[in-house]
Amino acid sequence: MPWSEKLGNDVNAPDAFEIRLPKFTVSTCIKAEFQLPLHAGDVLVKAFIDSFAGVIRNSINAGFDAVNKLKPENIKEASEMAQAKLQCIFG
Repeated sequence: MPWSEKLGNDVNAPDAFEIRLPKFTVSTCIKAEFQLPLHAGDVLVKAFIDSFAGVIRNSINAGFDAVNKLKPENIKEASEMAQAKLQCIFG
């Protein structure tokens, strides 16, 4: 069943991914406002991605390390346990 268009912006939507960057303003006593130029948003998004790339890369590497430490005799048991849990979810 497709996701309802009415709930398309819901945080639980299957493809929900939205980054809301803050609007930077600086107020002074003379009530002047300064806004960052639009290209600053690109720079902030790039900085965000660059800062989390290491975390994501290390998480993937840690996952591979854990897989490499698995003993073959335990894989069947873990696979059957995971399959049983998925069976409960999907019915």
